[in-house]
Formats: sequence, structure tokens, C-alpha cells
Amino acid sequence: MRRQAFLLGLFATGSQTLLLRELTSTLNGSELFIGTALFGWLVWVALGAYLGGKFRQTLSSSTLLLSGAILLPVVILLCRLSPLLPTGTIGEFIPFSVAFVISITAALPHGIISGLLFPVIVRTGNSEQGTILRVYLVEGIGACVAGVGVTLTAGYWLSTLSTAIVLAAIVIIGSVNSLQQRRLILSGFVFVLVVLLLSSGIVRIAERALDAIRYPGYEILRVFDTPYTHQTLLERDSTYVLMTDNTVEASYPDVESAENLLLPAMAYLEPGSSLPCGDSLRVIEIGRPEFGFGQLLSRFVHARPRVLDARYSLHEHLSQFLPFESDICQAGDPITFMSSWPLGSPLCYDDVISVDLGDIAAYKTGRLLNSNAIRLMKYCIRDGGLVLIMTHYDSDRYLTPIVSEILGTIYHELGGVFQYVTVWPGTKTLFLASDRDLFGLPNDSVFARLSRLNYEPQFVHEMYLRDRLSAFKVNRLIEVLKANRGLNTIDRPTLVMKQALYRAQAGAGDKLIAAMIFEHNWWLITLPICFLILIAGVILRRSSPGAGVLLYIVGGLVSLTVELLIFYLYQSSVGALTAHLAALIGVFMLGLAVGVIAASSARRRLNEIMALGLLLLILLALLWTGNVPNFVMAGVLFVLMFAAAAATGGLFVAATRRYYAASTGANRGLGYAVEIAGSAIGALLTTTVLLPTIGVSWILISCLILTGLLGAATLIVPPTR
Repeated sequence: MRRQAFLLGLFATGSQTLLLRELTSTLNGSELFIGTALFGWLVWVALGAYLGGKFRQTLSSSTLLLSGAILLPVVILLCRLSPLLPTGTIGEFIPFSVAFVISITAALPHGIISGLLFPVIVRTGNSEQGTILRVYLVEGIGACVAGVGVTLTAGYWLSTLSTAIVLAAIVIIGSVNSLQQRRLILSGFVFVLVVLLLSSGIVRIAERALDAIRYPGYEILRVFDTPYTHQTLLERDSTYVLMTDNTVEASYPDVESAENLLLPAMAYLEPGSSLPCGDSLRVIEIGRPEFGFGQLLSRFVHARPRVLDARYSLHEHLSQFLPFESDICQAGDPITFMSSWPLGSPLCYDDVISVDLGDIAAYKTGRLLNSNAIRLMKYCIRDGGLVLIMTHYDSDRYLTPIVSEILGTIYHELGGVFQYVTVWPGTKTLFLASDRDLFGLPNDSVFARLSRLNYEPQFVHEMYLRDRLSAFKVNRLIEVLKANRGLNTIDRPTLVMKQALYRAQAGAGDKLIAAMIFEHNWWLITLPICFLILIAGVILRRSSPGAGVLLYIVGGLVSLTVELLIFYLYQSSVGALTAHLAALIGVFMLGLAVGVIAASSARRRLNEIMALGLLLLILLALLWTGNVPNFVMAGVLFVLMFAAAAATGGLFVAATRRYYAASTGANRGLGYAVEIAGSAIGALLTTTVLLPTIGVSWILISCLILTGLLGAATLIVPPTR
């Protein structure tokens, strides 16, 4: 039983994290779909656990594990091809409604199998309570091993698909019961080694073939995974396109973007006068310099751009094809790098920070536009330096209301940190910010400075700039931006919500969903009403099994909400959620195991009080994380993840004792299914609905109130003796 329970944790968490990586990559890199995919996973697990406990027909855990292992690479392949269903245009964003269905459907096979496995394995034991807790414990240990293994492997040594094949091989070996233990270990080692050696080469061929299907008409130059993203480099007619998570990140040649990212800054920081070091220019770019920016910079100044991007292997792949002769200094994740240097350090005093914003539908990008990140940018430039942000919104003529809100929010956030902010209208709207009055130059002076750069611009040229920078256009745009003052904070990231509304204009289904989530969200009030009715019913009936069900539901809901909030805070501060997602989930599952161990040896009432008290402390600690320095945030969040899981494990034990003590012969998968159902509610609502509408603080306060009411109910209703 223990071996099967360990394999359950290894299989369930391994397949879950690999599917989450693949779905995030396939669905344009948006973390919103981590929540929807987890919702689908948990729903199917709950259904599988219920059905597995309901029907008494004998099911073999080995058969289920073998089936799941064989299906895992197949499902990942289907996920990668799924964008072809709604669109055949490369880089086109998948509608939210379609992506929601894809993420839930992809989780179905392995969610159902994982749910079925729990009651099947539990049924091999004798006592209901003891067997359930032992399986829960060993499953958590197996899940931790899977989380650490996937984190250390996927993107570093193997691709997501190769890692799935190796995991499948391990599960297949472990699920075979007929071999003796020594023979099993020896044959298993040889089998995994052979699969590891063969799969990497075979998978590379298969992945190139898959991307050839996804991107017809292009030559596939490179296909590889980083710990953070899935990358494909395409080429057609001497045009190179970098696909990142099924989205066009950059293309070459793209002279317009390169000029917009650099020349406006050089016009205001004239070499030889404004720059402290003559013609040398210290530049930080948040983007990819290989696609024109670096080549342009090297033409007229002696500078090496410092690139803030954690994908260290990307430059090595790109430099083999793109005409980029200069070396770059790659410094890692933007927020992590900018927060790591002490104030006043000469290493921080750059002249320009140039930001190619791209799409802001992901929290990883949107976090660059809150006041905390902008303040870090300010600390990294010298006195008289500037920050240039290039957006991909067209403000040359008509501004839609939602684009006005997005650009107004960016303008307001910059204005809250920098004393001077200006804007350049155009097909790529630019924001420039500084603490010096650099932007009061007459347009003729700007044109004269650009003409002295020993470079003839194609797009940032006087002929076009006279119309682009006309007083009428600039003043009109600034008036619109000032009238749309919005906030985008770590506590409430509204830009992601507004970008979702912007995308939703393309389809009727997305319009309806966006309106229900962001505009007509009065239906959310039904959730606290339902919980109040449920708690009141348990108290009035003095039902100990009912209190057990309540512990299952609320424990699952609050714990999954906390887990997703930690995911979000980790992405906002560290920027490596995709790379470390499996480790975070593995730590959570290990915490569950430790919580079960601790709670199993404690008295009933003491266990409930300790678990609920620990959960309350964790919620309070998360409210305090805004004061935690960024360089220790990762460690703090890992500790809080572990502690939240330990509290959840304690609540699971308490719920199991209450429910099954008075329910002899009850469905052994029902409690597990109820807890998972509560978790599914948290997975669906936290990042997709609650985070952009009420923010982190109010979510945590709501969880504090709900946990406090749950504690009051368990104190009033005594457990069954």
C-alpha cells in the first residue's frame, strides 16, 4: 500500500506540474490559466475520488498508474497542438473562453485517474480513518519528490515532454508488482537510463515536427525549453521570429521597435553634454537586444547593453542566427536584479532603462508597471537619467475607452514616482520619465540632436516626428491619460484585468465572461451567504459529521486560495514561477504529509485548535509580506507554503475524525472529494476573479473571517465520541 501511495503522489503531482507548465506555455504564457487548469484538475480529482469510493468493483491501482503513465506524453502533445483549434495564425491570442475549456479538458484524464487511485489504495487497508491518513501522508512524500525532480529537470536538462516520458517510465516500473524487489530496482534503473538517453533525441525531432505543424510556412531553426518558457525560433525570407509560449515576442529586422526603444532617449540625453562619460551610454534593456536594439546601439556609441532576462541560454541560441556581434551582460530577472543592489552603488547608475513592454496579460509583465517596480527603476538610473517604456497600443488617432484606461494607469504610476513624465503618441505609444526636466526641449532641438547621431532614422525621423509630436496630438493624449487615472499595485494588479477586457472585445463569448467577472460581479456575494448558511446549519444541528464536512470544504478553499496567492506573490517578486512551480507544489504536498503526522498524534480538540490557529497566523503573515525585502521573499514564501500545507493536513485529519467516526461504512473517497471540491472553488476564483477585483489584502481578510467562523463552529459543536 505504501509503495502505491508513494507512486500516487509521484504520478499525480508530476503529471499536474508538467501539464501546468505545458498549458501555461501553450495558452500564451498567462498565469491566469494556472488557476483555471487547477480548477479543472481538482474537479476531476474530486469526481474520481467520489466514484472510486462509490463503486465497489475491484479496480487495480497498477492498471490505473500504467494507464496514466502512458497517457501523459500523449496529453502533452495534444495540449501543444490545441491552439490550432481556434486559430491557425501564429502568435494570435487564444480567446479566454476557448483557453478555459482547453485547460479544463486537458486535466481530465490524469485528474480522474488520480482521484480514482486514492480510494482504490485506501480500500486495501483495514480501518477507514487510519488507512486514509496513512495514504494521505505517503502521497504527500511522493508528491514532494515529484515537485523537486520536475523543478531540477524541466527546462534545465530536459524539455517538458522529455521529463514527462521519464516520469512515465518511473511510474510504469514502480507499478509492476510481479518482479522481486532487487530485480525491480535493477531493471528500473536500466529502463529509465535508456529512456533518458533515447527520449532527448527523439523528443527534439518530435518537437520540431510539432512546431512545423503549428507554424506552417516557416523554417524551424531552434526548439528548446528554458525553465521559464518554451521557445521556437522561426525564419522565412530572411525574417526571424522568436516565439515565446506560442506568442510572438520579437522579430528581426524590426527597425521601428529598435528606434523607438533607443532614439528618443538619446535625443533627450545628448552625447557629450548630458552624459557624464562623453559618448559612452550605460543602458539597461528589459527585452531582447538581439532583435535590433543592440545592433542599433552599437552603431554610434561604445556600450554593452545590460539585459534583464532570466533566460540565460536564449542569447546563445539567438546569436547563432542573428547578426549580433557585441556581447551582452545578462543580469537575470528585472525585479530581482534591481532590488539586489544597495542604494548609491555605482553599479546601479545607468543612463537609460529601456523597456519593451510587450503584452501585459501576464502578471510577470504587469508587475513591471506598479509603483514598487518603477521605484526600483528610479534607483537604478543616475540623476538625470530616464526610463523609456514602449507599449504596443496605437494612440495615433482614436483611443478606445479600455486602451485609455490602460495607458492612463501607466501614466499615473510613472507620475507617482518620477517628477517629469512625457508621452509620444504613435502606433507604439512611448512613455519617458525622469526626475530632471529633460522633456521641455522644443521639437526642433529634438530633431537637431537626432540628426547629429551619425545614423539616418527610418521611423523616428523628423519627417514623421513633426506630426507625431505636434502639440495638438501630445496635449490631446495627455488630457485623455489624466482623465483615466488608474492604479496598478502588487496588492491589486488591475492592468492584467484591463488587458483581459481589451482582448475580450474580439469575441462575444469573451465579452460575456469579462463582463461577469469584471463589471457585473454582484454574484460573488452569494459565496459568503452560502458559507454563512452552511456554518449556521452545522451549529444549529450540532452535527459533528457536518462540522467535518465544513472542515473539508473550508480547509480546501482557504488552503488553495493561499497557495495561489503565494504563486502570484512569488511571480511578482521573484519572477520565476514557471521554473519553481513544481518545487512550490512539492513543498506544499510535503507540508501536507508533515501536518498529517503531527495531527495524527494529537488529541482531537487540540488538533483542530492548532490547525486553525496556524492557518490564521499564516493569513496574517501574508498580509505582512508587503514589508518583506525582495531578496528574502522567495524563502519566506516557501516557508509560508509549507506552513499552510501543514495546517491543511491538520484540518484534513480533524475533518476525517469527525466525519468517519459517526459514518461507519461511508464512502471512503467522499471526504477527499469534498476537500478537493472546496479547493476547486478557490482555484477558479482567486487569480481570475478576486485578485484583480478586490486585491490580495481583502482576499486574505475574507479568509481570516471565514477561518474564524469555522473555528467558532468547531468549538461549539463537540466531536462524536
